[in-house]
Amino acid sequence: MRGRWPGYGDHLRAAVLTSPAAALPPEIGEELRRIARRWHELPAPRAAASAPDLRALAQSLADEVRVASGRWSVPLPDLGAATLLDQLRVTVYDATAAGQTDGLADRLRALRRAIG
Repeated sequence: MRGRWPGYGDHLRAAVLTSPAAALPPEIGEELRRIARRWHELPAPRAAASAPDLRALAQSLADEVRVASGRWSVPLPDLGAATLLDQLRVTVYDATAAGQTDGLADRLRALRRAIG
């Protein structure tokens, strides 16, 4: 797929190139773990209602990383609610790898509170 558009799929790089244990600052890693725990505990209707919030943050992080690196925004693929947490994880790792950690823990905290 990378041959189709320059930079296509770059938002997936962090999951492949970084070690999950070492890549995230502790506060960001802890918030991401808390979101994951809550997400997995949510009843399906509640998860469906919260899915737009997860997707919005993941898309926002992906856009910020791409724009900061001089590329145009590309919509994250809509793969359903089952993959949203993974997409969020990848975009958080990407933002961290790009050095865009200012306020990230607060944004994750707000998301965690919004999903319950």
